[in-house]
Amino acid sequence: MTMTAETLSNIIHYIDEAPFFDEIIGKYFSRRSERDNFKSHVIMEIADIPLQKLQEAKEDGYLRWLFARIVKNQIVSNNSSWHNQHRIRITDVDPEGLNIQDEEEDRYEEYLLNKERFRLIKPAMNSILTRQYDSLRTKQIIVINMTCFSLYHFDGMTFNHISKITNISEATVYRAVKNAEVVIKTEINKMIKNKK
Repeated sequence: MTMTAETLSNIIHYIDEAPFFDEIIGKYFSRRSERDNFKSHVIMEIADIPLQKLQEAKEDGYLRWLFARIVKNQIVSNNSSWHNQHRIRITDVDPEGLNIQDEEEDRYEEYLLNKERFRLIKPAMNSILTRQYDSLRTKQIIVINMTCFSLYHFDGMTFNHISKITNISEATVYRAVKNAEVVIKTEINKMIKNKK
């Protein structure tokens, strides 16, 4: 994709709409006006990042991590533009918010360690989805699992949000994502083994 203002606009729209991003800011700010103000500030920070890097982050699935890191840095750092404008100390916000950023950082570290595997996720999903299965029911379960996996990992939705839009219980969505992760990992291992 050519890096254009439209690309940036699409990424910002994605951040503005995906529930995960509101969830992470909500960990720090309880009032809606504060969340909206801070989110606008973070989006301006993101707009300063080179478009190529933003596009890669979105395509490779670590835009959530990038966003979480910017949020944490803006709040924690005494030198951040947010701190300089508002003089808000970390003690003024919910420290539980740090946990979600740490989880995203762990995921990003895992991504860096397994970059080849990470880039094989979509081809592995395609291989799984286009395979012939013994029964229609098995195929339906595979499609549900892959859909939940994609909505969670690539679209930044929470289990609760996926549950609402798919009319599947939150526990079932969680199991679907975890089952998909196991099947995809197995498929990726086969793909890597076949390359050798």
